Amino acid sequence: MDDSTMNILYEIDWDLISEIATYYFLFGLIFLAGVLHYGFKDPDEKADIASNLGVVVMTIIAFWPYNLICMVLSWPVWLMPVGDLFRRHK
Repeated sequence: MDDSTMNILYEIDWDLISEIATYYFLFGLIFLAGVLHYGFKDPDEKADIASNLGVVVMTIIAFWPYNLICMVLSWPVWLMPVGDLFRRHK
C-alpha cells in the first residue's frame, strides 16, 4: 500500500458527522419536549422530573433511541392476543 491509499482509508467526513450529530440532538430535543409534556400531566411524575430535571434532560437527549424503543415495546398492545385486537376496534 502506498501513502495515497492510506490517506483515503483514514479520511473522515466531518461535515457528515456534524450533520448527523445535529439531527440526533434535534430529535432528542423533540423527544424531550414530548416526554416533559406528558410527564408533567401526572402529579407523581411531575415531582420526580422536577427534582431530577438535569439528569432527565441529559438522559433523554443522549439516549432517545433507546428510550423510544423501550416506550414502544412497553405498550400493552404487544401482549394482547391478535383476536382481542380485532374485537376491540369493531
